[in-house]
Amino acid sequence: MVIDALAKALSDEDWRVRQSAVTALGKTKDTKAIQLLTTALRDRNPDVREKAGEVLIHMGAIDRVIKALGNKNKNVRQSAAKALGGSKDKSAVRSLTEAIEDNNSDVREEAARALRHFETAEVKEALRASIITCLRSHWRSPDSSSVCCLTHSVRQRYCFQT
Repeated sequence: MVIDALAKALSDEDWRVRQSAVTALGKTKDTKAIQLLTTALRDRNPDVREKAGEVLIHMGAIDRVIKALGNKNKNVRQSAAKALGGSKDKSAVRSLTEAIEDNNSDVREEAARALRHFETAEVKEALRASIITCLRSHWRSPDSSSVCCLTHSVRQRYCFQT
């Protein structure tokens, strides 16, 4: 009964109600909640999507959030990257490393920001390669997304001190 009420709240017009439902679903520890939270990863509001990712990770369903990095909606991918960065779970590194090559600059930036939480040789090399790719893209076809990617990578210290 509680799960049914929370499922209904996930379709409320007010994003705050949906976000509260997501939080409450995480406290139920009910396996049905995982499917509802996976659906909430695609919510139209970024706060609801991010909270759904955080709750799924807390419930041990990080695989659902990693899978969301492959969603066709850039906003879903961006929210998933943010939630994964907050998790600091090393099982997310490979997928986040792939996400820094996403075709959307916002997703690339969020994935790079998330990877800052992981200090491994693999991450450092992936970030270096990403910056080189950005530079090459810029020289071949100067556009704002390539410049944006490079500028944010350097300015936010996604790279490391050498």
